[in-house]
Amino acid sequence: MNIGKFLERAILSVDILDVRFLNNPNDIDAVADAPYWKYLLLSIAGYELYLKTYRTGFEARNVVEQIVLNNHFPRSIIYSITRLQRYFDRLKQEGKINSYQELDFMIGKLLSKVRYSTADTIISQNLHQYLIEIKNDLYAIANALNQCYFAYS
Repeated sequence: MNIGKFLERAILSVDILDVRFLNNPNDIDAVADAPYWKYLLLSIAGYELYLKTYRTGFEARNVVEQIVLNNHFPRSIIYSITRLQRYFDRLKQEGKINSYQELDFMIGKLLSKVRYSTADTIISQNLHQYLIEIKNDLYAIANALNQCYFAYS
């Protein structure tokens, strides 16, 4: 159940952040209005942590950093993927299914992709495209889990 919870949480965090950049995928500074960032953070329970972490006000770069890369924020993408890995490792120890290697590789690859990114590199590489790739990888992991546990084969 926790694997599903953290998969869903990561996908929702990607979607919530990506909605703002659908119209302006290349210009992060054009969407730097403080009320939007405030309400976005309030909607994912990250407003107080943001105020404690970043004292300079609302900046798009800092919001991206918190939602994607903050290991201490329970709704961040990296937090969810790390927990996903943790619960999958626990599940892997309890069973002996051959497809664990494929799933382990997919989760590890995604975790490395996010862990070794910075807010500046994510923004410079096109934030919208980065978030789409993360979401596609999360869906691939969910589909592999579905095939492993719920498909009749």
